[in-house]
Amino acid sequence: MNEDVLDAMAGAQYQVDVFEDSPPGPGDRLGLFALAFMRAIDRPTRAATKSVAKFSPLVSKLINDGVYLRAMFGPLSVMTIVFAVLLAVSSSNANDGLRLHPPVLLFMAIAVLGIFDAFAGTLAVTIFVLLSLPLVDPGQITDWRMLAGIIIAGFGPIVLARSIRNFRRRAPRDLDGWLARLGDLAFASLMGGWVAGLVVRALPALTGLTLPAANYVETFQFIATVAIAIRILLEDSAARLFPQRMDQLAPDELPKPPKVQVVTVQVLRYFFYVFIASAFMGFGVVVWIAAALFMLPTLLGYFVDKLPNFPALWRVLPVGLPGLAMILGLEIVLEGTLEELLGDHPEFSTIFVFALLILIITISLLGALGRQGNEGEERFFLKPEWRWPYRIFGFVVFLLLIQFTGML
Repeated sequence: MNEDVLDAMAGAQYQVDVFEDSPPGPGDRLGLFALAFMRAIDRPTRAATKSVAKFSPLVSKLINDGVYLRAMFGPLSVMTIVFAVLLAVSSSNANDGLRLHPPVLLFMAIAVLGIFDAFAGTLAVTIFVLLSLPLVDPGQITDWRMLAGIIIAGFGPIVLARSIRNFRRRAPRDLDGWLARLGDLAFASLMGGWVAGLVVRALPALTGLTLPAANYVETFQFIATVAIAIRILLEDSAARLFPQRMDQLAPDELPKPPKVQVVTVQVLRYFFYVFIASAFMGFGVVVWIAAALFMLPTLLGYFVDKLPNFPALWRVLPVGLPGLAMILGLEIVLEGTLEELLGDHPEFSTIFVFALLILIITISLLGALGRQGNEGEERFFLKPEWRWPYRIFGFVVFLLLIQFTGML
């Protein structure tokens, strides 16, 4: 399983409410939403988003993910939950006692449902997993890994897409806003679709079995990419037509979880990384060290305020699209360099993983040391004279990502 999927799944770093104090849109003025029935689930879902955050920020954000559907359709949006139950039960029945992922078409349907409503997708895979538990051999770790991969397929693509490019925005008003929206559409859908393909591609390695879904990796990736693009367009419609309902449905802020929850989650993450990575690296010392290195950037975030800050470093460190291009470029250079040095070394994959983790830790540390500039200072590529070069650069990065993700 790709480390980006796991990190996004655990962190889900995107803002919950971006519509605070929004003026009403055309949809907000509809008399239909003055009816009590049309607002029946507004308060419960908002309250659930806020109350669950104290125990699991991730689950809270999964509940919040379908806000745009509730804003547009009110109680009719619960149909995604109905579909989730139907797809899960149908998948279990169709497997007819086989210890397998959902049938390919139903698996795709669940993945698409998770893209439009992450909570519904998570519910679907959770029900399917619970129904599949009697078929699992408790002593076979490969069975548990397959179930973990199925669960990630239910919400991993959309969570990562939103983490990379938070596409829940206010309606664009000018050229910069429309170009940012186009960037959301391009980058979020491309990366989310790539993750969907990665999850399916990883299932045979996780289980040691030849699975039917592995023959449809490109189909999963393409369908997920299109679905995320449609999701973003629906989000844009909600932002334009129902901005006030979007504001009312999402809490202005979420309570921070207690320290004991944070520590517990980090411990569970560590063991989960070992659980997944051991499918590729075995259960030796190497995988435990690799998991510890992978945790370091996250742990660094808890102590970043205690580190010194260097504005000069902030000025030269790329972020956003330039940062993404830098990381991808360094990864490609790193892999090429190691291939030149090591050739067909039997431990090439393990060496590459450790080298990549050290690279990521180094970049994270530099970002922590150069986390902000002087008061009122902005990065050079955000200045008006760099506006068009930055846009052109973004287009070039997008073309490189198309090649990197295998969409061409």
